[in-house]
Amino acid sequence: MAPSLPNIVLVGLSGCGKTSVGKIMACQFGWGFLDLDAWIEDFHSDTIVNIIHTKGLKEFRKLESIALNKILSVKNHIISLGGGTLLERNNRAIVNKLGTVVWIDVSTQIIARRFLKSKALLDKRPLLCDRSGSDIDSNCFQFKSLCDKLEVLLAERKVWFNRSKLMVKADYLTAELCALRIRYLVRNY
Repeated sequence: MAPSLPNIVLVGLSGCGKTSVGKIMACQFGWGFLDLDAWIEDFHSDTIVNIIHTKGLKEFRKLESIALNKILSVKNHIISLGGGTLLERNNRAIVNKLGTVVWIDVSTQIIARRFLKSKALLDKRPLLCDRSGSDIDSNCFQFKSLCDKLEVLLAERKVWFNRSKLMVKADYLTAELCALRIRYLVRNY
């Protein structure tokens, strides 16, 4: 039994597991998987980090809105959005047309621990690290600093995450268990 809307859209803070969970769900449903950030990188032949670093966050948000409009016709996909996609009013309207929105809620402390285990993961999050040349600010690897940055992001986004149709508290769930939980919730919504 497939959900009533054409797609499932995953939202949440950076590092909550949207991409990992989304890929698993795509296999479960026999659907496609679309990561909006990866789509933007492919379309513009540039990384999100470099786009934000060279063109600024405001320009990236414009590119994000354009990308959302381009994928409006997509059906039968699990779609993973960037953590700040819902900040733009126009994006919220498009996202609700795309499908059932599911917030993967993971505490900032758990996300910070995940990032501290992998510098490569953190390097891809320009809003969590201050870039000076090619070096990442050493404070990024301090737990409290990361938690503080994540709390600021959560404070500005939580109001929009809370408007999701469904929410999964996933602090201690593996990606597989989180995917199963979402699948259950979507099918019983």
